[in-house]
Amino acid sequence: MAAFAMFSRTSPALRAFDTQRAEGNVGTIDGLAQVPGDTHRRARLEPVSPESLRPSCTSVLRQRQRGKALAARVLLEGHSCVARAGTGYVSSPTMHGASGLHKVHRNGAIPYAHQMLGAALLHPDVQAGLPLRPEPLSTQDGTANNAGERQAAKRCMAKVR
Repeated sequence: MAAFAMFSRTSPALRAFDTQRAEGNVGTIDGLAQVPGDTHRRARLEPVSPESLRPSCTSVLRQRQRGKALAARVLLEGHSCVARAGTGYVSSPTMHGASGLHKVHRNGAIPYAHQMLGAALLHPDVQAGLPLRPEPLSTQDGTANNAGERQAAKRCMAKVR
């Protein structure tokens, strides 16, 4: 119920949700005695692999396809428009994991970050886009180089097809 409360709010960011949680609004509205904070959410989500969530995303997309929702988004000769954008969602000078990216600044500082490529099916006549499963930007194939948005886009499009 706490996870549902987090996603049902119209908060622009998790920080705003935490403010609502601290003020007691979330527990009152959703009838929860205790709503977990940011630290607890991170501890629960950290061990979850993004790959384990992919079957759920694929299932939803297949249902949309069977329900003819994707047919309304076809543009030219059976092709669809996919918009992509990369975003960073966590950055820290000290904490990092195996899948995190790093960048060495001129002053020697090395910030670690987690970034994601988001994609959505769009059509000019349909008001809402249909989000596709996100693709993490990470080091690939055992190399020390950070994979950019292009490589993540290639992986994302191969999985969408």
